[in-house]
Amino acid sequence: MRPCVGYTDEDMRAREWSSGCLGHVPFQSNNKTVRCLKCSVARKIMKRNEQKKTFQDRMKEMRSKVKLHAQAATRLTKRVDALKSQVNNLMQDIHKTKAAKLESIISTLPEEQQVLARSCFDAAKHHNKKNRRYTTEWIYECVLMRIKAPALYESLRTRNKLALPSQRTLLRYMRALRPAFGFQENVFTLMQTKSEHYQLGERHGALLLDEMSLEARTYFDKNTCMAHGLVDLGGFEDEGDRDRRGDHALVVMFQPFKGKWVQALGAFLSCGPVKSEKLHKTEKSGFFVDCIVTDAATWNRSMWDLFGINSQSPACEHPLDESRELRFASDFPHLVKSLWTRVLEKKTLKVAK
Repeated sequence: MRPCVGYTDEDMRAREWSSGCLGHVPFQSNNKTVRCLKCSVARKIMKRNEQKKTFQDRMKEMRSKVKLHAQAATRLTKRVDALKSQVNNLMQDIHKTKAAKLESIISTLPEEQQVLARSCFDAAKHHNKKNRRYTTEWIYECVLMRIKAPALYESLRTRNKLALPSQRTLLRYMRALRPAFGFQENVFTLMQTKSEHYQLGERHGALLLDEMSLEARTYFDKNTCMAHGLVDLGGFEDEGDRDRRGDHALVVMFQPFKGKWVQALGAFLSCGPVKSEKLHKTEKSGFFVDCIVTDAATWNRSMWDLFGINSQSPACEHPLDESRELRFASDFPHLVKSLWTRVLEKKTLKVAK
């Protein structure tokens, strides 16, 4: 038998000794144990308690550090957000300054070029062509370009020379207009609103009438479920003419004496030239004019006779205002055309004495 270390060593007894110590270790061969069973169990419990206390202290310290780091990260995140907001505000101010400067440069261009420049810069903001949006002025210019030169329009669009919408997009915009023959009330409403910004002297103008012959044919529009190509004078046609194919078109436009703008008032589709009585009713529809300009066609001359116009009296009493006169004039290009045709065909020219 060997004595227990916890019993013989005072220092060991103070730290790793059990009160139930046996005082000796049973002798066994190859046994290196220096403590009895009671002291060994007590030593293991002490070691476990010390390790547990050390782990809890370390966890407490780590939690404290994590909390401090989290607070520091929160402060840094708030600081980063504030700096991002400040950078975004500065970027917006820079963009606004650039946009204002760019707009001031564009405003110095002619009006038609301004529309073109703005459409190109707006298209540059969208990488996908399907996200583009077009202004009414630019759509109007695109429709005119598409009508005048379809091949050139498609070449400029496919090669990205200009920010041009496709033909399908143009048709979608044109369907929204819903054009119709006759006088449109919204046109006169817009003109009335526009006239409020003009002086009285700038509101006087001429009514332009032009008639042309067309191919008589009809077709069915599946989008509107309506047949087009029949006679339509905007309510002035006879009952028997509504089912006939139209072969003549009459366009009515208004142009002021002061100003470069022209406004189309209405279009009419008839079978044969429009009779002078119909033109008289059209003038009585309520629009204010001082002069009517037509070509030298026979049906237009008959309208002049209806109003009492001759070489001695180029004006008549205004149908809507007795204190004013309504004058009639021939379209100068048509007069030159008639003169040229007369010289080529007849080889002679009669001049009134």
